[in-house]
Amino acid sequence: LLPESHLPRHKSDQHQHEVKAFDELGAKQTILSNGMRICWKRSDLLDDQVLVYGYAKGGLSQVVGSHCEEHSDGEPPYVPTVEEMQKYRTASVGALMAADIGIFGVKPPLLSDALAGVRVQISTSVKAYLRSFSGEQSSSDFETCLRLIHLLFSTDVKAVEEELKAIKQMAREAIQNQLRDPLHKYSNRVKWVNYGESYYFKSWTLDEFDNVDAHDACDFFSKCFKNPAEFTLVFVGDLDAVHNGQSDEDLLVLLEKYLGSIKPADYAFDEHVKGCISAEDVAPIPFTQPKEVISEVVLAPMVDPVSITQVTFPVRLSLDSAIEDSFWLIFACRLLETRLLKEMRFSRGEIYSVAVGPSFGVESPSFPMNVVRGDVAINFSCEPGGNAQPLVDLAIKEVLWLRGNPASQEQLSSIVAVEKRRHEVALEDNAFWQECITLAYQSRTFRKSKGDLDAAYLSRKNLRAKVLDAITPEGMMLRFQQFFKLKEDGGGADEDEGAAAAVPAPDQLLYTAITLEPKQLVDSPSSAVVSWLAEHKVAVASALGIAAAAAWAVRTWIAMDGKDTAGTNTHSDSASNGNAT
Repeated sequence: LLPESHLPRHKSDQHQHEVKAFDELGAKQTILSNGMRICWKRSDLLDDQVLVYGYAKGGLSQVVGSHCEEHSDGEPPYVPTVEEMQKYRTASVGALMAADIGIFGVKPPLLSDALAGVRVQISTSVKAYLRSFSGEQSSSDFETCLRLIHLLFSTDVKAVEEELKAIKQMAREAIQNQLRDPLHKYSNRVKWVNYGESYYFKSWTLDEFDNVDAHDACDFFSKCFKNPAEFTLVFVGDLDAVHNGQSDEDLLVLLEKYLGSIKPADYAFDEHVKGCISAEDVAPIPFTQPKEVISEVVLAPMVDPVSITQVTFPVRLSLDSAIEDSFWLIFACRLLETRLLKEMRFSRGEIYSVAVGPSFGVESPSFPMNVVRGDVAINFSCEPGGNAQPLVDLAIKEVLWLRGNPASQEQLSSIVAVEKRRHEVALEDNAFWQECITLAYQSRTFRKSKGDLDAAYLSRKNLRAKVLDAITPEGMMLRFQQFFKLKEDGGGADEDEGAAAAVPAPDQLLYTAITLEPKQLVDSPSSAVVSWLAEHKVAVASALGIAAAAAWAVRTWIAMDGKDTAGTNTHSDSASNGNAT
């Protein structure tokens, strides 16, 4: 892969680099000759592991973005023209088609053969607000990783005519499978309802796919990874074991050789933005939050019948206090999940799993409304046949109770203790430090401090500690009043502080409740399925519990400080999308 004779002529050892050290993070930063920003942290937490993450702001929302910036709160979302929608559809399948052709200039089967015996992994992602690539490498194979990154930026993915028919057919079958998948149908409906029928969450039709131009789709993908000056790369791990990388000087020569030699593109990713896309330039997805209570049941054929429900509460945070509020919100969700699990699972035995978590993945890092809009979702699964609605009512009553009554100190102390233990374990993981650095780069504090990565890291660290020390029963009750609004509250300021209040009626709380139920029981009568579920409840509960944990990990809010993520999941995550407030 990429012999040295094929590298552009580039005197990598003659470039002078200004290196900034960030002592609190134990990281260093420099800018390569082509404008690519590099940050690295040497770590001995795990031998022979180096993590890489590279990102640039701007993604799929830029395709229709220039028309969405005039959207204001309370108005219906912008509806793209047929031509704009077709461009968006074309761009959204670019990564899928490019992966089948070969994003590194080599067909996937040949690449697998070339990397046999080598521990290198680089995967790409193009989301609403972010383009990124990431992977885990062996320290001894670090140079191969750099070669793949060079190939990613220097390759123009081209759809070969004789292969195009097969590639489009595979992509078409993938979309057909999605359209048949009951979970996909349910996920789309949840997002469609909770984000005001935004075009970004509109379901595909096969006619739309048939009109996709594969050449344009591949061109869009190539354009996503073309200009090195737009990208920030973060390396964390056992860099001391990298061949020719033991010292920072040697490492810089290696980085300059493979990454600094990437030629800058002669065009911009977004023609409406001069230069690199900043957080303020990111085009927002036009969406609105629900104003009334919405309750729906989605029916879909299933082989293994199960009922899945998501109860979603729209949330708004002040931009100035968003990080601190986000920590409060995370702990509030953990309290609510603990209480629901105790009541629904252990006391009543009526659910397989339950998870509660926040998401701000659809909010743009440009924050067009000058607030941070998101939601909190309660997800649970249970036996089909009308069991979901009483559990929805129970969840609503629990939220209302917590709005008006302080939780026990014992419960809060347990949550704080578990959180501190989780943090202690995370400190021993390279992925945690990579995330800390990425969040710091994407934060508003980093931009305000003119590039002080330590200041951004310490700001978030200190706010987390402040919230943990401030958690009290009365304080948590007030936060529930702030986050879980009544319909007459609107989206504005917090309620008046006070003692425990009378519990409002359930229909006063603003939420949506969407339930997936089997349309018909395939291959077995309903009574047989229900009996089977009753007999195997423990096994099913265990399996769905793992699924719930995975769902929580996917949608957990990686950062509200400005990280870009936009919703491909039922409850979209904001960390991978770039709106780390």
